[in-house]
Amino acid sequence: MGITTCRTCHEPFTPVRAGARYCSGKCRTTAYRRRQVGPSLVRWRGDQPRFSTASRGANSLSNSELAKRLIEVSETADDGEPKTGRRFYYLALSRGYIKPDLSDSDTGKRSRNAAYKRVTDVLGALRMNGGLPWRAVLDLTRELTEWQTFDSSRDARAYLRRVYTEDQWIGQLYRPLLIVEKDTMEPVCRPMASRWQIPFASSRGYASLKLQHDVARNVQERYAATKQLARVYFISDLDPSGLDLQRAWKRR
Repeated sequence: MGITTCRTCHEPFTPVRAGARYCSGKCRTTAYRRRQVGPSLVRWRGDQPRFSTASRGANSLSNSELAKRLIEVSETADDGEPKTGRRFYYLALSRGYIKPDLSDSDTGKRSRNAAYKRVTDVLGALRMNGGLPWRAVLDLTRELTEWQTFDSSRDARAYLRRVYTEDQWIGQLYRPLLIVEKDTMEPVCRPMASRWQIPFASSRGYASLKLQHDVARNVQERYAATKQLARVYFISDLDPSGLDLQRAWKRR
């Protein structure tokens, strides 16, 4: 075996076995301790936002009070899992922390849009000043793509041992699929679908032809391979729009 470089001290050494990354036990221990500490927190370098304590009316919380309530929502709702801004808005609405006009008038729509913007503005300020972790609020439409890499073939094999799993539905008469109407349901339903290996999608309202085709192809290919029948579970609002979405899926 040739000479390689230690990952900790960066000094050259001759490994005594294949895949060795450290020149000594001391360097191996140092690398382990660094991994346990983890990276330092990313700090916001701009102006630190401040919350107004001024009352917004007899029945409305100040931004400072709303911020405290949103931290409570983050920690207690959905078992403390990250949530979308829309999910925070609905939870704040259901708990009475915001009270927009819920009528179907133009004034009501403007009131709800303003309340939603207020919630997302407070969530942004909370993350910038350290009141909430950045991971606490999900952005399902924008993401940074990062690629899986490994330090060595040993790390790759260890990763494969952790993620290896077999199809739990083989041998069952039915194989389910789960579709939700809105992205706000995704943080709750996707982990459940992942745990039980259930194909999952958010239709975001009326589904595109592409999504409907993909679901049909999945059902068809599964039946061809295993003779399993599909059971599609669709979660939507129990209102005319939500019921019509289910009809649209059946029609196509």
